Amino acid sequence: MKKRKYKLTDFLSKEVIDEFIQCKEDPEFKEAMDEAEEEISERLKDLYEFIGRELTRPERRRVIEIVEKYSPKDENDDFWSLETLLPFEHAWVIYEEELERKKELFMEKFKGALPND
Repeated sequence: MKKRKYKLTDFLSKEVIDEFIQCKEDPEFKEAMDEAEEEISERLKDLYEFIGRELTRPERRRVIEIVEKYSPKDENDDFWSLETLLPFEHAWVIYEEELERKKELFMEKFKGALPND
């Protein structure tokens, strides 16, 4: 499977990116960002192996949103550490469950609206 390296800019909003740009000159910040990008790339690679394919861009974004939602944070809403992030495989399971619930709701809503075969 082809390895693609992702950057945090693939997942973060413009406002967050703008804040990062302001801090970019700080060597400690740059080092921390490089480590975070590498960690996320590795976790995504592991997830691809877990599901047997690469994710689409919307799938990737939703998995990251789930990781952000369910990972522990401090009082400033910052992650404790990269090590404490929700495993991406767990986020994928949550994502699949969300899709299943949406499909069930859709089918329930339109039940009887479709012609019988």
